[in-house]
Amino acid sequence: MSQLTNKLNQVEALLNEGKSQQGFAILQTLMPKHASDLGVLSLSALACQQMGKLEQGEYFCKQALLQMPDNPDLLTNLGILQINQVKAGKAKREEAMANFRKAVALQPENHNARLGVANLLMEWTRPSEALAECEEGLKYGMHDQLALTHSKALIELARPDEAIEMLDKAIAAFAFNPQLRLALCTASIATTVRDPATVARTHREFGRAFVAPLVPLPTPTRLPTAGEAERKLRIAILSPDLRRHSVAFFSEPWMRHLDREQFELHVYHTNLNEDDFSERLKKLVSKWNSTPFVSDLELAKQLQHDKIDIAFELAGLTAGNRLGVLALRPAPVTVTYCGYPDTTGIPGVDYRIVDAITDPLASATPGLSPSFDERCVEKLVRLDPCFLCYNAPPAAPSPTRSERAHVQFGSFNAARKLNQRTVDLWAKVLAAVPGSRMVIKSIDLNDTTVQANVRRLFERAGVADRLELLPASKSIEDHLSQYQHVDIGLDTFPYNGTTTTCEAMWMGVPVVTLAGPAHVSRVSSSLLTAVGLPELISQDDAGFVAVCERLATNTQALGQYRSTLRDRMRASALCDQERFGRTFGEALRWMWREACAGRIPGKA
Repeated sequence: MSQLTNKLNQVEALLNEGKSQQGFAILQTLMPKHASDLGVLSLSALACQQMGKLEQGEYFCKQALLQMPDNPDLLTNLGILQINQVKAGKAKREEAMANFRKAVALQPENHNARLGVANLLMEWTRPSEALAECEEGLKYGMHDQLALTHSKALIELARPDEAIEMLDKAIAAFAFNPQLRLALCTASIATTVRDPATVARTHREFGRAFVAPLVPLPTPTRLPTAGEAERKLRIAILSPDLRRHSVAFFSEPWMRHLDREQFELHVYHTNLNEDDFSERLKKLVSKWNSTPFVSDLELAKQLQHDKIDIAFELAGLTAGNRLGVLALRPAPVTVTYCGYPDTTGIPGVDYRIVDAITDPLASATPGLSPSFDERCVEKLVRLDPCFLCYNAPPAAPSPTRSERAHVQFGSFNAARKLNQRTVDLWAKVLAAVPGSRMVIKSIDLNDTTVQANVRRLFERAGVADRLELLPASKSIEDHLSQYQHVDIGLDTFPYNGTTTTCEAMWMGVPVVTLAGPAHVSRVSSSLLTAVGLPELISQDDAGFVAVCERLATNTQALGQYRSTLRDRMRASALCDQERFGRTFGEALRWMWREACAGRIPGKA
């Protein structure tokens, strides 16, 4: 065996151990004499990928492809390097797609290349094409990552029950992969097929699988003493969504209005993508760390080094989450909030912030088993009257109504929240209000297959002739202006609207909701209550239809909502940002005092 081969084997072993910097250092010593060696170039590209030096990795990969232009593995790696670059614009992503497609054409069984194709199609809101790729991939055997994308495509196409069936099969084949269990959790909350007890068990099973392989921190996190209870605290915010995203919109109020004499904010943004809203949030924090390529273990060590007191994770089980950091307990107190409407299932996460309407106390729900508290691994902290604070777009147009003689119901929720249960209920509303119509608007409707699936739901309910689909909007102002076509908003079930419920009310449109048995189906109830609109909350199907019918026949009331609802919201608890900042700070201080007294839920 040659000396070069020995060195390359050594580098490969180092890369397999995650020691990319050491491996790359060896490769650099080989470059002067072996700059055109395929092995040196390929491993250099891989080392750069692991280190996050993606442009440099792309260069090495392209040099290797000059020697082997039809190598499917190199084409796949090149595509991966390209799509993960910070400035990977449309042209770069299209080039990556071409590389993935060429790799698939050369090697149809190349699941990683097909995964690249499917994931880009999902990113481009073309879930039907992504689904076709995943189904084609199944012909060559099941692949755990492709199964994840397969399930996501089904969910986007409003087929959550099929996604659950797919994930059950994938988990049976890849029991070691906790991400499949995570996907099963997110699919389960969007369907009425599984009851709250089953959903809670699914989340706990995910949590146990997720933490099983984690390597503990080398040095345990120091716990606070009683004498530290009132000192200034360092708060870490971990999120992939501090950009133009609903999580950022709902986070800005408390980030802006926390008492800076008591709290110091440190952001660890785990997404490559940042925008003007990110720049806006940067002005509110003491330090902004960009950490998209930092491993969970290294990021946890960074939080320890930064002496973080309370670590907040804002994604829950949604894409880009860093729950692995919280599970390692890099701070005395760990919290999840806002991004996901259920428990994380992760042992070691101390608190989850909710309110008494989204998650009623056991005393308010006698006989309910499991109670809302029992379903969660975290201790619930109820931030009343509402766990959210709405931050309205400053450029929102004034509420108006387009000219028409009939009543129009509407929903601007994501198409993935639609299901036969919801549409059947809406059909009863349409039947109760003769001549009325239903308006659906969602960016998902850019995909013609999604449109067909939505129409099929209404066909099965017998009301397809009363459905109107609106195209996606190019701006938030245009999006909000489309509420002129809606008189009464109908909420989805079991997965309620959140941002959409707030936006509808801001545009003067009342939203009718059905309060369900879980947090995910009670969020709109919380929002409506905070604005002082309990009359729009129903407890069963008959009540939902009755509320809609009563509103539809009272044009004076609808006119009052249109003209006064924005002012009512502005004056309500839902939009009181200063109060919310104080309440949020009080909750943080309470959690810290509990830790100083030795009462830490995740360590119990």
